[in-house]
Amino acid sequence: MVVQGFGNVGYHAAKFLQDGGAIVTGIAEYAGAIYNTRGLDI
Repeated sequence: MVVQGFGNVGYHAAKFLQDGGAIVTGIAEYAGAIYNTRGLDI
């Protein structure tokens, strides 16, 4: 999954979903983005 916005809500939502088994593959912010097909460690 890709997270758009990584402020307070985006971070905690991504962490919650990752703890539940989701694989976060990307994070997009206003200044740029990162992506890794193997997943990102939140």
